[in-house]
Amino acid sequence: MTTSYRKQESSNPQFHHDFLNSLIGKEVQVYRKGPDSKIGKLLAAHSDYITLYVQKPKSIVYYNVQHIKSITENVKANAHSYYEQQEDAISCVQADDLLGLLKQLINENVHVNQGPDSRPGRLVAAVEDYIILFTKDDGYVFFNTAHIKSITVNSEKKTAMEAETAMEGNMQLDYVAASSFHDVFRHMNHKWVSINGKGPEAIEGVLSEGTGGHYTLVNNEEVLRIYPYHIKSISSGPKGSFKKVMENIEKNSQNQNEEDNSTSEDSQNETSDQGSNQDSNQSSNQDSNQSSNQSSNQDSDKDSSKDSSSDKDSSENSNKYSNQYSNKNNNKYSDNYRSNSNSRSYSRETVIESIDYDWNPRY
Repeated sequence: MTTSYRKQESSNPQFHHDFLNSLIGKEVQVYRKGPDSKIGKLLAAHSDYITLYVQKPKSIVYYNVQHIKSITENVKANAHSYYEQQEDAISCVQADDLLGLLKQLINENVHVNQGPDSRPGRLVAAVEDYIILFTKDDGYVFFNTAHIKSITVNSEKKTAMEAETAMEGNMQLDYVAASSFHDVFRHMNHKWVSINGKGPEAIEGVLSEGTGGHYTLVNNEEVLRIYPYHIKSISSGPKGSFKKVMENIEKNSQNQNEEDNSTSEDSQNETSDQGSNQDSNQSSNQDSNQSSNQSSNQDSDKDSSKDSSSDKDSSENSNKYSNQYSNKNNNKYSDNYRSNSNSRSYSRETVIESIDYDWNPRY
């Protein structure tokens, strides 16, 4: 009987999980306690993972069956299930195994694991025994598939996560293309790396390849000997280094924009000052021209008045002199005529010629 049981177990890897089929569509609790514990509706059970729909917050959680310690059914809640009305709104990815599921989730924003080990990001690649997740803190992080307890697709935080990981397309970063998780370590040999993320087992230092597939990690006076299979995740550089780099880039970009704006404002101010000076000069020139014209006109009027007065005076003096001269000559000629007429008697013709001659005096 025992031999038959073992044969059935080896020939059918889903033999241990056949009991889960009876729980599909019911409310269950995965894990009794801890950060990985979730209550929701069991949607599907496959060879090495199950699918759980959680209402608060609305999300789909894919659990790796190898790490599940317990699944509890809530009999009272299942008596009057409230999930039936929302079945049409529930959608999830279907695959034969966990690796096929991960490949279908590529380019999706997900959470790997729960609690302090949880890492949000965009799933970039899924290989035989590891996945690559792009995160805002550490850039590309390589996860050992054997240590992945759950993958969560959170529809409520999807927009925020897309904004966080949108920088990847702008940076055009490259990641290590390794055939296995062991090969990832070979590519990071003699580099500063961070291991196991933010959990209690997190450590960082310079990675050095040893013998027999083992590696050493040197951090100050500490030398750790590690084996890749027992490592949950690994990333290049110190913890949070990628975030600091992005913050510096953003800060420099803001400073550059501020400098450009300041330069543009200074240029606009210079243009405005030049325009103001031109307007002021034009106004000053106009005022000066108007004042000069007015003064010129006034001087011209004065000169004209003076000239007119001078002409008037000259005319008066000329008339006066002419009258005086005429009267004097008339009197002279009249007196001469009387005197001559008394002493001599001239003919009429002779007198007239003398008078005509005398009326053209030489002066």
